[in-house]
Amino acid sequence: MTSINKNNELIEVCRKMLVEDISLVYGARRVLALAKEIGGIDDAIFNVIKGVVSETDDYPELSNRSKFSDEYLEKVDREVDDYIASVKSDVFDVSREIIDKYSDSSNRP
Repeated sequence: MTSINKNNELIEVCRKMLVEDISLVYGARRVLALAKEIGGIDDAIFNVIKGVVSETDDYPELSNRSKFSDEYLEKVDREVDDYIASVKSDVFDVSREIIDKYSDSSNRP
């Protein structure tokens, strides 16, 4: 995938997070992976995203959820929901900043 395509995917994931078409946990994980791929991981703009990924690193990936008990999933879902509620506005703000930084004029909303 070219860097332009990765930038476009980064922008798309941020847009999906803003309208909550993707979970902020899984969106943050994808944004961080893309930041690594495009060489932007050390950019301070990704610090909030790094924090979200770090704070939710024990939250199971979608593909692994079936391996966990319903009780565990209910517990961790509540914990993550509470955490996400506390950082949601920060994630939205940084998502807009990432869109602005990585968009060219043809990608801007």
